[in-house]
Amino acid sequence: MANENTALQGTYFSEGVNGTYYTFHITFADYDAGVIRGRWGKGRFLGHSMGRSGYHRAADGTTTDMTLNFIFEKCVLVATDYKYNRLTGNLVNMFNDEVISSIVFNKSKDQIVSD
Repeated sequence: MANENTALQGTYFSEGVNGTYYTFHITFADYDAGVIRGRWGKGRFLGHSMGRSGYHRAADGTTTDMTLNFIFEKCVLVATDYKYNRLTGNLVNMFNDEVISSIVFNKSKDQIVSD
């Protein structure tokens, strides 16, 4: 049975990127296998299932590396604590691995994990 990482689950909104924003909602995160399941979209539209997405908690005990696949784009992100309230990184073209833009995601205000 999978060990669920509930702190990572929730809805995230990006800060503005090239005149739009991205949204994703993580419905399940497997603590042991690092698998992420959910939906994503541009703006409020969560119309697409995430592709092969996952995360890995680093040995330093504070950071998490995460990759979210969005069909033609992917986000390569880092969380600097295990509350996952803010994720920073790059939006990358899936076909040529070129960085499109830096990107920051914030967890929805009603789902923020506090101290």
